[in-house]
Amino acid sequence: MKGISWWYNAARHERLLHQSRDLLADLSPSKIDRLPHLDNCKTCEHCVVESHQLATPSVCTQPDDVEGENSLAISPASWRLSSDYKDRREGLPHCPICRGCVNALENVDEKIQAFNTTFVHKSGASRAWYFYTDVKCPSKFEASDETTEKLQDERSPSENPRTQAVVKMWCLPFEHGLGTDPYDPFFQRIRSFAGTGSINKMYVQPTTRGPEHYCNKTMPYEVVQKEISMMRIAEECGLDTVLPKVWVGPVKAVMPETGYPIDMDALWQTRAPGVSLYNIAHWSTKPEVILDALKNRVNSTQVMMAAIFDLLTSQCDRNSNNLFLDENGGITLIDNNQALGHGHMCDLGRQLSTIFLPSSAEHTFRAVGKRYAKYNKKGFETSTPAPHVMMDYRCHVPGGKIGKNFPPKVKQCLTKFKNMDVEGLLYAFGLIDSKSANFLKTRASAMLHHGFEWTLLNALPLSSDQYRYSPQPPCCSMHSVRSIVSPWKFDCDGGWKSEQNLHRPKISH
Repeated sequence: MKGISWWYNAARHERLLHQSRDLLADLSPSKIDRLPHLDNCKTCEHCVVESHQLATPSVCTQPDDVEGENSLAISPASWRLSSDYKDRREGLPHCPICRGCVNALENVDEKIQAFNTTFVHKSGASRAWYFYTDVKCPSKFEASDETTEKLQDERSPSENPRTQAVVKMWCLPFEHGLGTDPYDPFFQRIRSFAGTGSINKMYVQPTTRGPEHYCNKTMPYEVVQKEISMMRIAEECGLDTVLPKVWVGPVKAVMPETGYPIDMDALWQTRAPGVSLYNIAHWSTKPEVILDALKNRVNSTQVMMAAIFDLLTSQCDRNSNNLFLDENGGITLIDNNQALGHGHMCDLGRQLSTIFLPSSAEHTFRAVGKRYAKYNKKGFETSTPAPHVMMDYRCHVPGGKIGKNFPPKVKQCLTKFKNMDVEGLLYAFGLIDSKSANFLKTRASAMLHHGFEWTLLNALPLSSDQYRYSPQPPCCSMHSVRSIVSPWKFDCDGGWKSEQNLHRPKISH
């Protein structure tokens, strides 16, 4: 625990936690005022949040239709991140209970019931931290009906206007992960720290690395700015019903299970209803649950909208963790910042990778197997398609094609993007740089003049040769197959053969 032992001690943590529970059992309003303030504690096991202190998100108060108003934009100078708690809190006491928090954070590794199955939310591969927290909106809520629906907490709708959101945070001096695989080296490392418990529990371990490693201010700023610009593009095109609302806001709270004090800015977003496609496809114990969710319930109109959004913004990392489905078939696309040529996956050459679009990396991986698609020259064989491929847009639009038949608002925004100059796009939508703006103009122009399918295969930005695939045949209906190896083996109805020419030839521009 070198570098963080100045405040963390497992025995003290357990002792303070028990003390806080005893104090909470006998806590009256008058006693709250006499509690130590969070600012005067090195750590705090339980921080009291009074209802009137709940945060009011900007989506409740800021109009979304102000032309050219970049009110959600931030600058690196205003991006408030902190990593100097050690210096500022040295010598302060460890408090079992305190006051002064505006937010109460909850870990996301909770169990949720959906599709007649119990799932556990996963945090994915992100190095950021995700927490649930309550927010409140004024009684005269001015945001759209879709925003209201996305903000409402499925578990306790009677508590509105108190609702739930997700906060995404950086600069916390911890490592985290989900111990889902007992053979995973990270699981082995954290098991000794966390002790025994459910392997689905999120374990938290203080990092041994310095702030220069876990608190790079530029990276989270760019992620936040790109999330906001993607939301603005979706709103302009009438595609925002498949995205969460996002905004920047302060968080003042303690980190669950650690008592670590937090006072910094974070990326907020409305909580996505339902569970991730990854959860449905990989953690359902019954094949019929997977088939019912992906074959019978999915809203085809929203699949089309998601496909248009992913193609227009050239999403590089639409994997199954970044796509949520609810029991009514609704879709929510999260983590939309790897787009328009910017992001780790984009830099690896996957300029388009989304389950909705055939020929993209993610769709091809699920159709023929990732090892075959990436390393087919090394002797790997194709596998049968995974159930994810039923999210292929061709399965959800008439005739399996979109062509130029875009919804009116989409056609309107494509025309607007094509006609705007780069500087105008940068200002109006908060894009990260002129490269992103040029890619947006190129995609919009291609979709208008050549149609959806031509753009999918030919328009910039193009993936590298390794990830430039031929479209695999659609597989819109599947059935489960008994398998000794895996309980999740499926085959396409009516037979299915993969496209033999896996890679497409290079295109000159």
